[in-house]
Amino acid sequence: MKYTVGEVQFEKDWVENELPKIGWTPNLELCNKDVSSIQEHFKELLEQKYNIKFNEIEWSKLCEKLDEPSLVKRMNFLREPINFVLEDNSSIDLILIDWFNPQNNTYEVIYETTDNNKRYDVSFLINGIPLLHCELKKPGYIDIWTAFNQIKRYKKSGMHWLYKYTNMYMISDGFSSMFFANNDLINEKNPKSWTDEKNNKIGRIQELHQYFLKPETVLDYLNRFCLIDKKQLILARPYQYYAVQKCFNQILNTKESGYIFHATGSGKTLTSFLLSRDLSRHEKIDKVIFVVDRKDLGDQTQKEFSKYSAFGSNILTKYDVENTTDLIEKLLNKNEKLIITSIQKLDRACKAEDKQKIVETIRNKKLVFIYDECHRSQAGDMRKHINDIFNNPQTIGFTGTPIYLLSQTTSGLRTEDIFGECLHTYSICDAIGDSNIVSYNIKFPVNLKWTDEAMRKKADTLKWEEFFIGDKWIESVCSYIKDTFMDLTQNKTYGAMLTVGSIDEAYKCWKWFKTNFPDINVGCIFSVEPNGEETGEDNKTSCERLKDILVSFNNETGANYSLNNYYSYQENLSDRIRNGNIDLTIVVNIFTTGFDAPRINTVYVARSLKMHNVIQTFARACRNYEKKQFANVRCLLRTNKRAVDEAFSYYAKGVEIEKIMPPDVNNYQKIVASINQIIDEILAIAPNPNVARNNTSEEFIKKFMVLIRKLAFNLDNFFLVFDEKSWTDLHMTYEQILEYRSIAGSFLQQYKEIIAKDDTRVNPDRYIEEITIDELISKSTNTTNDWLTKISKSKTKEKQKELLNLLIKELDKRDMKTVAELIKEYLDWYIDSMPDITPSDTKQQIDIKMEEKWNELIKNLANKYSLDFEYMKEYYKKYKDNIITKQEKDKMHQRVREKFNEFDKFKKVEEEILNVFETIKIQQEQYENFDLW
Repeated sequence: MKYTVGEVQFEKDWVENELPKIGWTPNLELCNKDVSSIQEHFKELLEQKYNIKFNEIEWSKLCEKLDEPSLVKRMNFLREPINFVLEDNSSIDLILIDWFNPQNNTYEVIYETTDNNKRYDVSFLINGIPLLHCELKKPGYIDIWTAFNQIKRYKKSGMHWLYKYTNMYMISDGFSSMFFANNDLINEKNPKSWTDEKNNKIGRIQELHQYFLKPETVLDYLNRFCLIDKKQLILARPYQYYAVQKCFNQILNTKESGYIFHATGSGKTLTSFLLSRDLSRHEKIDKVIFVVDRKDLGDQTQKEFSKYSAFGSNILTKYDVENTTDLIEKLLNKNEKLIITSIQKLDRACKAEDKQKIVETIRNKKLVFIYDECHRSQAGDMRKHINDIFNNPQTIGFTGTPIYLLSQTTSGLRTEDIFGECLHTYSICDAIGDSNIVSYNIKFPVNLKWTDEAMRKKADTLKWEEFFIGDKWIESVCSYIKDTFMDLTQNKTYGAMLTVGSIDEAYKCWKWFKTNFPDINVGCIFSVEPNGEETGEDNKTSCERLKDILVSFNNETGANYSLNNYYSYQENLSDRIRNGNIDLTIVVNIFTTGFDAPRINTVYVARSLKMHNVIQTFARACRNYEKKQFANVRCLLRTNKRAVDEAFSYYAKGVEIEKIMPPDVNNYQKIVASINQIIDEILAIAPNPNVARNNTSEEFIKKFMVLIRKLAFNLDNFFLVFDEKSWTDLHMTYEQILEYRSIAGSFLQQYKEIIAKDDTRVNPDRYIEEITIDELISKSTNTTNDWLTKISKSKTKEKQKELLNLLIKELDKRDMKTVAELIKEYLDWYIDSMPDITPSDTKQQIDIKMEEKWNELIKNLANKYSLDFEYMKEYYKKYKDNIITKQEKDKMHQRVREKFNEFDKFKKVEEEILNVFETIKIQQEQYENFDLW
């Protein structure tokens, strides 16, 4: 396959010569045709399949039914029979796709379909329906994100009803290829690369032929790995696809078990649902039992499974069990193919009086046990009881933290000893690299607020078992959290979790925050069941403490919880953490594993952790959520440093922890040096606060204000990543900087007056030349006028253009490359025109220049082919707004045809006109949507 040809030839070669090799049939009669031809082809295939002939009324009625506005209903039309009533009142069940019998479908591929003013590149038709659609760009010459933006425009302007049934989009330039689901709303985060089984990204189209694009693979993937979540189509990621396939083959083709190691936070619940559903549907599998180790995880899993099952599934949506009796009934009921239960209920069922019934009924059936977070509870007596009763069934374990070392477990059994081989791996590094979880920002603060010097010295011995108990430790931890909480959670935009070593500590921390930090909502939870997670403590005392917490919670929320409905409180608290009503959650063990609350971005660890517990606890903060940048982890015990390093060495492919930290974290010295440079400039003009306070010259005030502003900006960014309060590496103490900032605040009104009377036309801030690119496009900068005004503050045009080039580069990085190129020449023009044009006129002036540019493109086209410019301009406006009537199209068609009689020439001219129009339309939309306007 040649990658050096133009886009049209590349497209033609791919469809006609390469795709047939893997099973797709080019339908050349439909290439370069209107979408109505595809609709007619779809009709013919249906009629042929059902040996029927739709009359005009019937066909119109069916098309109207299929042109369903709801994405969920459209996707279900593809997966369930459609009962359709004919004119003679007879009915027929139409099955659009035979998902389970690939040989009963047709697999065709076409290119260059036209739909009003849209031209679709390559469509993969299964039974005449474009389930997969690809937009191609010239190999190596055009950014594939142009193809993504093209799809966005197509969707925005409205697509033919057949193309609303597309499940998956593909964008490619031959070298790089990405996929994403067809949803009403799509953004730049949606497209992802396909990978091989080892998570290596695949870009070349020809390699995709081997791994994904074969017809039977596409059909199987869209059938089993396409789901609806919150009325949005979701597609399983490649690692989820490979994991399910590996497990499926292991269960059906061998008698062996196995486990899946996928990083915590990367979607194990979805993967386990896909596997559970597939196995429970298979005729050779009698029952699938999904096992969790806590009731709250069972409830959470039930919610997720039911949500996914609401789409294209013929199995029951109530999988969990109420109690042991209910579990036994479901085990004995052959129609209950999928069950969710806790290992505790399962163990009790195996010891119950009815256990003999279980043995007699299902002992020798084909059973599959799927264990969630399999490392936690599968090495003890419960597992032995279960295996004895069910005659060593096949098991699949899911974990983000497999046990590798005997030293990690008291049972002497590693994950592989219990479950067998690891069937698929997707590590923390893989998940961060794919943006499926955020990177970690892990710190070990060294300057907690010890209450006295003696305690500080004792703490420095690092014998935490002697020191890290009691009220002084609690006060130190809570004071540190109070000092850093707002910075790390970005003023409660996100939530935080604190995990401590005992119920006593959890309760005391909760009391401290209630008294000393009323600005935040604090939640607290721990297990009070006998033999619960917090073993070794007085359960009676723990119950009394929990009662105190429940009374406070009831008073604040109007609830009525007690120990009798403890699990209802736990569920309510979970919801409040997720929706942002709880700012800080204090826990011991519960919620540090398996708990999914994407809003949490910070975890404070005030306890000792080892290996898998490190990863599980940290992972409470790593889920993607809105604009979350990274997971903040603050380990308040320095003895955890070794455990953290060891844990990440095992669970991050042996990569050093620094490699998966945010980029800024790895540039600590560089960032500190840049801040110190600003501090040194401040100290040069004001060696101490008194000098600053008593210097009233206008020149000093202007310079001082600029430097303080730059310092504040850089420190805000600094403490988003580095929150140590020792300030040992900075050339000023925290108190000194606060004092200098306070003095700057006292100068503010005076500074405004100085600016107001300055007569230099541009802003009198002559020291702005060192302005940073971040300041140019900071959150406070929302308009073009704002940042052009800032550029204009520089004294020389050379400096202005230097800053302009920095801005253009930054826009390139922010996926605004086309916009950047488009406006650059006019920003250059703006700088050359100053001070003749004021910033307030800028947008209007650039609008005029942009309009001239687009009109020039149309004029050149009109002159080239002797067409009327005014007519072409008006025609383009209707083209852009998608309001061209059929009569107007025919008229344009006739005008071009009159001038070019030869068919090939005529088609070429028409195509060039459409291409120019489409280019202008893309530019205009990007310009109009440019977020800084």
